[in-house]
Amino acid sequence: MSRHGGAGVHSVWISTNPRVRTSVLACLEERLAEAVNHDVATGRPVIGIVDDDSSVRTAVGRLVRSQGFAAEVFPSGEELLRSDRLTDFSCLIVDVAMPGLSGLELQARLAADGCSLPIIFITALDDAHVQAQALAAGASGFLSKPFDDEELLAAIRAALGYSLGY
Repeated sequence: MSRHGGAGVHSVWISTNPRVRTSVLACLEERLAEAVNHDVATGRPVIGIVDDDSSVRTAVGRLVRSQGFAAEVFPSGEELLRSDRLTDFSCLIVDVAMPGLSGLELQARLAADGCSLPIIFITALDDAHVQAQALAAGASGFLSKPFDDEELLAAIRAALGYSLGY
């Protein structure tokens, strides 16, 4: 594969070898799929934050934005599901215990709908059974409140597949 072009315009030549073409096209499709989960205006990953406590939503949103991510906050799982932004998220930070749809119920609903977003759970509950249930269902992280900023940022980076140097 070689790149040609100038003045910021690039054209791509892909080998006529079918194996090479298939590999390159698969890579391009993967990159395009990754780009879908970024803020269109900024290209930054979008983190969805779901917590019924407004002070937690505000604090976590500020922290996430301070690290260069875009953030959208929701007071409940129902609000998240009603939004038209679900496909824009790179990962979710979700409180376990909320009125209405709990964090675990939200996780199950998303999974049933075929949505495989990484979910980091945050909770004030110290319940090993709930943690085990969340992780068994595919959660990428589980943090107990109060948590350290660096713990949450490391969990976000891990969920997004970034190195800790992001």
